[in-house]
Amino acid sequence: MGLFLWLSDLHLDPLYGTTYAASHQSGENCRLAGNETLLHYPLGRVGCDSPPSLLDSSLRSAAGNAKIYHTGINGSEENRYDRGDKSSIEFIVVTGDFSRHSMEKVRGRDPIAFAESVLSSCIGSIASAFPGVPIVPVLGNNDLVPDYYLDTTTTIATTDTDYNSTSGEVDDENYLPPNSNPMLVMVQNGFQESFLSDEEIQTFARGGYFSRVIETASDPPSSILILSLNTIIYSVKHEPHEPTLVPESDGEETGDDDDPLGQFDWIESQLEAAAANHSNISAVYMVGHIAPSIGSYRHSDLWQQRYIDRYFSILKAYTSRSSATTNADSHPPPILGNLYGHVHTEEFRLLTYQDEDDDDENNSSNSTPALVLPLHVAASLTPIYGANPSYRIVEFDNGSGTLLDYTTYYLDLDRFPVESPSEGDDSPSAKNVSWTKLPGFAETYGVPDLSADSLERILERLEGELQASIRAEEKAVELGREFAAHTKDSSRLWDIFLKRQMVYSSTPDDGDDENNGEIDTMIDWLCTLRAVSKESYTLCVEGKQSAVAAVTTTAPSGGVLLFLFAGMAIAISVVLVLVLFAGKQFRTRPKRRHYRRPSQGELPTDGVVVVPTITGAAAGDPPEVNAGTIGAIERELT
Repeated sequence: MGLFLWLSDLHLDPLYGTTYAASHQSGENCRLAGNETLLHYPLGRVGCDSPPSLLDSSLRSAAGNAKIYHTGINGSEENRYDRGDKSSIEFIVVTGDFSRHSMEKVRGRDPIAFAESVLSSCIGSIASAFPGVPIVPVLGNNDLVPDYYLDTTTTIATTDTDYNSTSGEVDDENYLPPNSNPMLVMVQNGFQESFLSDEEIQTFARGGYFSRVIETASDPPSSILILSLNTIIYSVKHEPHEPTLVPESDGEETGDDDDPLGQFDWIESQLEAAAANHSNISAVYMVGHIAPSIGSYRHSDLWQQRYIDRYFSILKAYTSRSSATTNADSHPPPILGNLYGHVHTEEFRLLTYQDEDDDDENNSSNSTPALVLPLHVAASLTPIYGANPSYRIVEFDNGSGTLLDYTTYYLDLDRFPVESPSEGDDSPSAKNVSWTKLPGFAETYGVPDLSADSLERILERLEGELQASIRAEEKAVELGREFAAHTKDSSRLWDIFLKRQMVYSSTPDDGDDENNGEIDTMIDWLCTLRAVSKESYTLCVEGKQSAVAAVTTTAPSGGVLLFLFAGMAIAISVVLVLVLFAGKQFRTRPKRRHYRRPSQGELPTDGVVVVPTITGAAAGDPPEVNAGTIGAIERELT
């Protein structure tokens, strides 16, 4: 059994609490006057990007929680992962967006140099917390300046020199291969401490992607191939929209709009090499920033459709080849991990892909099965969009590479801290802060691992709860009353899923479905979790809503009459109350009572404020409130 640390969307903001702090919406809370943000919210607050102290706190927590204990057969606790002085974490994956938002809007700084320094600071902090542990970084859209901008037609024609991304000049100190991309060289410089070979550096400088073979602590020895992907070039928001030029070995460049920066060919070559080296590589993990699916808020496509088709076709061909191999000793290593970030919330996808030829092949003995792809999406460290800051420790079988479970740790920003450090106290970054541990993903949903079969079981249970809610609404319609949503409790899987999605944050999300009813929300999510594209999502929603409408739109006449009689009774009651109130107002001269809004410190914890009217007290003396006083107040108010 092995462990790796999974971080995503750090969005480190060294300017947190200053005039140029990154923020969501108005952002005034991120830049309070007189350094108040740093004093009262040193570990960050909702609506702002991550201060350095938040990143440091998360890494200290992760290092301490890496040694996970379990209860043995005899009830004794045993440390499965204790490796002496070495970290129990075998490697670290960061699925993109190291840098704060709106990097290009910071005044008085070179945004390119600033971005590089933030990337370098993140990698340095991680390396310091986990010395000697391999780090696999992933390119995120906010790691580019401006956001999503990567000109794939621009290269640096150098042969024996290195391009200085800050000055824009050639530097003789280091070597970079010809046809490097200037923006990617900047990111490569920021990631420099994480790269382990010249090949990784050169591949990333050309395309923003690279591969890493991780040797696991297994017996017999085994390895996992990790492909760090550049998903920004496939995004619907990628700029500029120009034909891509792919560098050839002879230095010439050819246009290939279907394979930006040659990454698809590279993926195929990496999988081919893994298949040829199947005796040493047990599994393949694909890690990226933007998942090949749709977003969970606006439900818009995240990838351009032609790139989804090409990517899934590559994976489908590789998976089909693996399943068609009869000799177990020659099986290509399976793709067991698909890890992404970007959406800032804890989610997953179970995607099914069939290409255009599958319909014809379904009637053929040579047909290939559809691609079924389980994707896991990590919540963010930054709290800018409302989710609590979090990281996760992933358990995997270090022999087969199977992802077994992951445990999320989060910082509840409603609790930590909202106070100034006391005199003589340590700096906020050194405070001992408790990160809350959630039950493991597989444990929570009652599944054995993180595989496609497990995600299918989860979706079937969620679908079952949807059908139960539909039956309850149908029954309510028959009785002629409005459907009341199921009381939320810890036993319903939907309630657990929605709490975990925002990492147990009390901040309401600002998505576009916040006014949906319970059944609409369930349908929305079930279709999102299976959607390859917005089109497939829309068709799914329309189909499920039509099925619901078929059983809930017709109500018996008795129910309608009952509803009308109830409405008339309510209206008559309201009229009588108004008449009685008007008569009382006519007979009694109203008393004017002066209330003042209590300060925040005077608010009791239950939110109830009693403001008694007492005469005879000396000026400035606080009124004495006892049981008799409260009784007098109640009688006066009645």
